[in-house]
Amino acid sequence: MKSIKFIFEIVKKFPLLMLKNVFLVVIVGILGACSLFSMTPVIDFLIHSNSQELSPVTVRIVHYMEFLGLPVSLESLLLTVIVFVTMGSICQVFARYFILKAKYVVSKDIMIGSFKDFFSARWSFFSGSKQGELINTLTRELAVVGNAFGGMG
Repeated sequence: MKSIKFIFEIVKKFPLLMLKNVFLVVIVGILGACSLFSMTPVIDFLIHSNSQELSPVTVRIVHYMEFLGLPVSLESLLLTVIVFVTMGSICQVFARYFILKAKYVVSKDIMIGSFKDFFSARWSFFSGSKQGELINTLTRELAVVGNAFGGMG
């Protein structure tokens, strides 16, 4: 329940950054599925010699290629696979970049908020505990939160 509340707070504070992350992750998934489906005709063309034994997925992809005016050959099908895999990889790089950017933006926000809380605390808070222990705990816990957020992607 706490993690859901944390996610809602982050989305509320940084809506554009979170929207970019979700959008890119969805695009990466779609391109991954397209690259997987685009391999089907290549395998069908290698295994089956005539066009009566092609799978329904291959028939549909061939139909789309003919509709777009693309030649239907093994080379063009391989090029389609390469294009989808390349586009997916490029989007994966951007998605990873924005996930890490979000991680550091969130970590920075939490760290600044924690420092503001420390600076506004009363003297009894600091005198009641060891200063080194406070700093180590703060640093360690902020790193854990940042890594946990970065691990969501």
